[in-house]
Amino acid sequence: MIDANGDELRTKQYRSTVTENFKNDLKIHQYEMIKFNKKLTFYSTFKTDVTTSNSLELITNQKHRRAVANLRAGNHNLRIQTGRHSTPKLPEHLRICQYCSSNEVENEAHFILFCNKYDTIRNSLVEDIISKYPEFDY
Repeated sequence: MIDANGDELRTKQYRSTVTENFKNDLKIHQYEMIKFNKKLTFYSTFKTDVTTSNSLELITNQKHRRAVANLRAGNHNLRIQTGRHSTPKLPEHLRICQYCSSNEVENEAHFILFCNKYDTIRNSLVEDIISKYPEFDY
């Protein structure tokens, strides 16, 4: 005679094993995506694991949180991304910023740190950060 409780226990253990294997495989896949996916190059400069990021939870404004998440994930309109979707595909070294005269590729780092168009906004943001965190190393 088959014990219904024993059968149920084996089913739960099997599901638990399958679930753990799935989680581990997914984690490995996510690491590979972060490491080798060109679109996630910027993301991988500051996020090297697949744990939940608390940084987005600190941003209370939904619009700002969405913008930061999109920038981190490469879901934006910078030329580094839009050039890959043009026909024919624009080589990376030709995806030059159209807003300044630096002749640099318009990627996330250029947008955040170097583009002259955003100097005023960037300086204001840095001033805000320094006023709250004097030890901030610009």
